Amino acid sequence: MLKSKNDTFVKKAAYHLVRRAQASIAAYQNFGNGDLSKFLERDSFLYMAERLADHYFYRSKGLVIHGQVKELYLAHLIMAAIIQRLPLSAKYDWHRGHLLSWFRCHANERRKHYHFSVRTITRNYQPDELRDGLVRLGIHDAAFVAFMMDIYRRHAGGTALKDKLAHQLFDPILLHGNKMGHELRFGNCLFKLEKRPFDGSSDLRSCWVSLLNYSVHSEEHQGSGRHLEIVLSDGTINNFRERVKQALELSASTEYKVQLLEHRIRDFVEHARWARSAEPQAEELRRWLNDKLRPLAGTLPAAKPLASLVLNLWYQRADHQLYLKAPSFFFDPKQIDEKTYTSFFSPYREVLP
Repeated sequence: MLKSKNDTFVKKAAYHLVRRAQASIAAYQNFGNGDLSKFLERDSFLYMAERLADHYFYRSKGLVIHGQVKELYLAHLIMAAIIQRLPLSAKYDWHRGHLLSWFRCHANERRKHYHFSVRTITRNYQPDELRDGLVRLGIHDAAFVAFMMDIYRRHAGGTALKDKLAHQLFDPILLHGNKMGHELRFGNCLFKLEKRPFDGSSDLRSCWVSLLNYSVHSEEHQGSGRHLEIVLSDGTINNFRERVKQALELSASTEYKVQLLEHRIRDFVEHARWARSAEPQAEELRRWLNDKLRPLAGTLPAAKPLASLVLNLWYQRADHQLYLKAPSFFFDPKQIDEKTYTSFFSPYREVLP
């Protein structure tokens, strides 16, 4: 089969071409006709959108849904540099460590933002609000606005994984104008921290509050001021225990159960790693697992180390780093490698527990 040299070059250079174009988009605040819609036909953008769709939705290859996902990624690639600069909004390169760091930076002795509340905004179909939001972002490209409105009409209110990918595109635009006070957007939730009490607020100094998979509380220590205690929520731990029980009750081979349990333990630790005060909880789970796995370990000795895996992995993966605000990585096309960049477009990035 003969291949075009130009086609081969585009595929090899697609990532770098897209990153250069995104740096150009990041440098502008307003976009007229053709400024953004021209990227809808760029081979590099189309190829990168297909590459992302193949990576995260590989089971949909050859199906209609694959084309829909490719359109979503195309919109993400064009809008990403614009959405990234929205203040008090989760970024493409954020993980749960960034969200918890935001709380650590504000609920401290210096800033004293101890009064907390959370609002969950229902995702209704609001085309007029989306159009107004695009205008507020400086987007006056009629063809691109029409493209955005069409994919919004297709995915608004959906619950499938492709719709969750769409929510990551539209939530920042729709909720940016709905904030009241010092609120940080994550998904369709708005987390609020203020210096003074307000209606419905909780004081982090006097109670524990739920935050995604965690519970947080401002703890006072003699001679060292206050710091934020972060542990796993009761719901997260109970859900893990239920998943372990379900795996043990399966009518399957012992080898399969061991493999499944290891997978679920590793998945659990990936959420637990950000809870810097969760060591006692990990130790308690180790003891609980040791009891639950005793019958299985009697049949297959390979099951015995699973009890210690949750604690050992937590020690290995625990991340106590404080992630501070940084300039947009879209300004520098060489700052991020392609593998890391691909992880920023995961459809699971802003999925709530």
